[in-house]
Amino acid sequence: MKKLIGVSYLLLMGLSLQVGAYDENDLKKLLETKSCVECDLTKANLTAANLQSANLTKADLERAKLRDVNLEGANLERANLTAANLSWANLYGANLSGANLTRARLTEATLTEANLEGANLKEANLFKANLQSANLTKANLTEANLKWAEDFNTAHTTGAKFCKTIMPDESTNNSGCQSTGESPSSADFNKGVAAAESGDFATALREWRPLAEQGNADAQNKLGDMYSNGQGVRKDDKTAVKWWTLAAEQGNVDAQIILGLMYGLGFNGVPPDDKTAAKWYTLAAEQGDVYAQINLGLMYHKGQGVPKDYKTAVKWYTLSAEQGHADAQRQLSWMYQSGLGVPQDNVYAYMWLHIAAASGDTYASTKRDIIAKEMTPAEIAKAEKLARQCVAKKYKGC
Repeated sequence: MKKLIGVSYLLLMGLSLQVGAYDENDLKKLLETKSCVECDLTKANLTAANLQSANLTKADLERAKLRDVNLEGANLERANLTAANLSWANLYGANLSGANLTRARLTEATLTEANLEGANLKEANLFKANLQSANLTKANLTEANLKWAEDFNTAHTTGAKFCKTIMPDESTNNSGCQSTGESPSSADFNKGVAAAESGDFATALREWRPLAEQGNADAQNKLGDMYSNGQGVRKDDKTAVKWWTLAAEQGNVDAQIILGLMYGLGFNGVPPDDKTAAKWYTLAAEQGDVYAQINLGLMYHKGQGVPKDYKTAVKWYTLSAEQGHADAQRQLSWMYQSGLGVPQDNVYAYMWLHIAAASGDTYASTKRDIIAKEMTPAEIAKAEKLARQCVAKKYKGC
């Protein structure tokens, strides 16, 4: 069990220096007593904290960093967790009834037996989260991402709203969408999309700017694109970065990816900064973005912006490879061939190259044939059998 993170440790690690972002007395109270009802913890950093059985009823945890935190059995009834990062968090048996989890990141979080009755999970990311026996009665799952969520049971979703919801099997559930159509804001956004696609950037700007100024992340991302490309406005890299950053901070994956690329390569007037690039790739990768996952894997592989860590590189390569990304499959092969982060194994190296080659990757085909020269016919046969099984499983659990 992880020890409770003390205030002195947080200060030492520079984790509580966001002056004005939250009430420091509330943070101290929570860490010392594990109770903070109706307290202000906006943007607080509680990464990996042990808050088992904590009482956070009606607490404001908007944009809080709760990655890998232990909230087993905690009471978060009617708490505000808008855009909070709860990736890999332990919420086993936690009470989240009536909580606001709009745009929250719950990637691979444990929600076994958690109570989410009436919770607002609009646009929340539950990629690979464990939902065994979780109560989602009357929850709002509009535009939520449940891709590959484990042990999801529709019997526990009575009265829940599904609209543009990505289900565990990657299908889209629109059963709860209003038959009257879109909300005014989404209708205006789509008018902008239609205008931009026809080359009418003046109209697109007119539709998107008010939405962006009201905090619509998709519109903010589009404005970033327009200022970057000089479409409907004078090209302005600084303003493009401003809008992309606002969108990315709200969880917009496209904006996170472009910022990752921008800081990684150094363009649009931004100097190269691997650490910042890794930050944005991490946020996008945690939402299941296949390109962010392989790029993050490469950063851990090379030690760029993050400590070199072959096992973590393998983890991100695997998540990308499981989504069919041929480059990630080739990178995984290299890790097996070299014994980096995994035991050296030419059979699995061949398997991943064989899978990538089947999708038309000629480089993978060439590399596979080179490895084959170091293998016996029996090993090759085994690798090809594993490849067929892997494809049949849609690359998962290979």
